[in-house]
Amino acid sequence: MSEVITVTISDRLADIDQVMQVVYEGFVESGYIAPNPSGRRMIPHYLTPGAAFILASVDGQPAGALTCIPDGPWGSPSDGAFPTEFVDLRRRGRIVEIGSLTVERDFRSLTRSIAMSMMAVSVRYLNEADEDLWPVITVAPEQERFYSSVFSLERRGDVAALYGEPAVLMSAQTSQVVDGLRVGPGPTRRAMRELVLESDPEWLTDLRYPVATIPGAVAA
Repeated sequence: MSEVITVTISDRLADIDQVMQVVYEGFVESGYIAPNPSGRRMIPHYLTPGAAFILASVDGQPAGALTCIPDGPWGSPSDGAFPTEFVDLRRRGRIVEIGSLTVERDFRSLTRSIAMSMMAVSVRYLNEADEDLWPVITVAPEQERFYSSVFSLERRGDVAALYGEPAVLMSAQTSQVVDGLRVGPGPTRRAMRELVLESDPEWLTDLRYPVATIPGAVAA
């Protein structure tokens, strides 16, 4: 295995289907959802206008998935677990939930690199918008420090149950995330900074149609 990671961001049906398969396998393995005949995780939030689907590949094989879901007709995927926190965040501005982070079992030795590449693409997606969005993520409590130190995200509210496991909600404005990456120290933050700010990277393919589909976004 060459360990060359490439990432695609897309809103095309074939790519969405691939992401739903990867997420399904990871969620079933983790016990978050029960197996179903379709072999896919489908939630109505995936139909939200401006939603983007991120698929990481290693040597052409699907290796990881991540979703970017703007607030919309169905709300956000984690609304039910953090209702008060989402009410507060919506008062601050428009939110986008970054979630469904999954790495395929065969590529777990590359989990860190795969996850960082996909998270970098999600930040690039947020940074396209012509307004300062509020990305939100839910993570295990023990991961809070990592997301705070690398992405400048701040915890919102208390620990809550999500998919039967403890989770915390974290958020910050996109400008705070990007500014933190620009000036923050540390090798992980520097690596993320390069992935986010690199111009026209060869490892990233954008298959969205049109290129900027997030409401309020402009083509990069």
